[in-house]
Amino acid sequence: MARTIINFKVQAGDTISGIALKFGMTQSELIALNNISDPNKIQIGQVLKVYDNGSGSGGGSSDRKIINYTVQAGDTISGIALKFGMTQSELIALNNISDPNKIQIGQVLKVYDNGSGSGGGSSDRKIINYTVQAGDTISGIALKFGMTQSELIALNNISDPNKIRIGQVLKVYDNGSGSGGGSSDRKIINYTVQAGDTISGIALKFGMTQSELIALNNISDPNKIQIGQVLKVYDNGSGSGGGSSDRKIINYTVQAGDTISGIALKFGMTQSELIALNNISDPNKIRIGQVLKVYDNGSGSGGGSSDRKIINYTVQAGDTISGIALKFGMTQSELIALNNISDPNKIRIGQVLKVYDNGSGSGGSGGGGSAPIGDGSKPVTRVTKSQLNQIGWPNSVLTDNMLADLNRCLEEFKITTKLRIAHFISQCSHESAAGLYTKELASGWDYEYRQDLGNVNYGDGPKYKGAGYIQLTGRYNYTKFAEYIGDPEIVNQGVDYVAENYPWTSAGFWWHMNNMNALCDTNPTVEQVTRRVNGGTRGLQERIMYFNRTIQVF
Repeated sequence: MARTIINFKVQAGDTISGIALKFGMTQSELIALNNISDPNKIQIGQVLKVYDNGSGSGGGSSDRKIINYTVQAGDTISGIALKFGMTQSELIALNNISDPNKIQIGQVLKVYDNGSGSGGGSSDRKIINYTVQAGDTISGIALKFGMTQSELIALNNISDPNKIRIGQVLKVYDNGSGSGGGSSDRKIINYTVQAGDTISGIALKFGMTQSELIALNNISDPNKIQIGQVLKVYDNGSGSGGGSSDRKIINYTVQAGDTISGIALKFGMTQSELIALNNISDPNKIRIGQVLKVYDNGSGSGGGSSDRKIINYTVQAGDTISGIALKFGMTQSELIALNNISDPNKIRIGQVLKVYDNGSGSGGSGGGGSAPIGDGSKPVTRVTKSQLNQIGWPNSVLTDNMLADLNRCLEEFKITTKLRIAHFISQCSHESAAGLYTKELASGWDYEYRQDLGNVNYGDGPKYKGAGYIQLTGRYNYTKFAEYIGDPEIVNQGVDYVAENYPWTSAGFWWHMNNMNALCDTNPTVEQVTRRVNGGTRGLQERIMYFNRTIQVF
């Protein structure tokens, strides 16, 4: 490939990784092109050969002005990077930061000038006081003021996030909500417990955490609320106070192949809502013919009539249950139940299976050996270190084990078309700061005794907090992942074991369980994918940036 080479003069603050990103190169390409023996010892004024990417940055003139920023109380690497339109990896590389968790108040960092006027150490976020109310939690207060939990904890030097006290005064960012000064802006109303209600279900109904609901009502045993009991809840405008739900409930009869996740998706519910509404103790043991209460979303799917068309598919050479299920947007359990398969490892070439018609045109005897549907491009069979470098992942995280886990993950979960891989890697890039974080930074105590996550034992919250590049969370999800992979140590050891051994595969498992490939095959926007992954649009611009980079690489 004929790539024009130009000269670039090293500036103050430049690093090998930063220069490589600037010119669309990998670090290894830059090092090889200049015969650099020690990448940590480039000098200001040194002239390097770089590829001309049309940025006009050659000749020693950087196209991004660098200014100084003084770290403020509550600042984090992620927050500073977002403030100045940078990725976390760019900020880390520009300042040679060895530990992103140990920046100090008063530390001067080099940042790109994005015209925000936030340089020079002057924070653009006004700080006000907030007095802790009954039922408040770190997560709830952070959400109230548009902060991350880590920002709130750092701003107040909180050593144990689980031990804030009613009346304690915290520093928070002023987001114009008028919630400072100790006056809570959340109206409290009464709710009468209904048949089938659970703490987790009521909390979800009113936009609260379980710990907020428990604290607000001084509940000693969350498993012993009673029908007719009156609870204080936050008024979220749903009109659900007084025990009257604003969502119409209808009956649905479980069909062959149905799963909790599939039924929840069908009726626009979360799995936890469906489980709570029906007092389901074991989500894996619903029965064909069982009648479940569901929310009426106008799909006309109530009454036990499935709205998914069934077609025939003939097994091809190389087919597996997992591959066929992914091809038709089904779970493996749905495929097995729909065909009464006793041994999933013994399907035969030529065997005719019933599958759901997802419009892929893969039914009949053809298409069994074709590439996954999607954008029509050739399947991506392997991702390399160089490609991740170009997307923005630093060399420090690109170990052989990590790359092996990535490529096993892509193959296992059929994330192999250009769109599937671009959305998957771009979402993981944002969620993990380009691989710098393999587990959740918070302690995990907020997840303690979260029944919707399966955290039933003391210590389950921290042990099963978020792990992997799209954070797998909760004993229930860890157990399902362990069963799928066939590794009991996932449950035995918990978060650190998953973070070290399965950062990509755990993310791929989440991707698979949430049918993300099917979404990617519809050519969605990054925002649509982000809403499925994040539940909102947090970090959307960075996710779009990573998506665009990934599309260019593949």
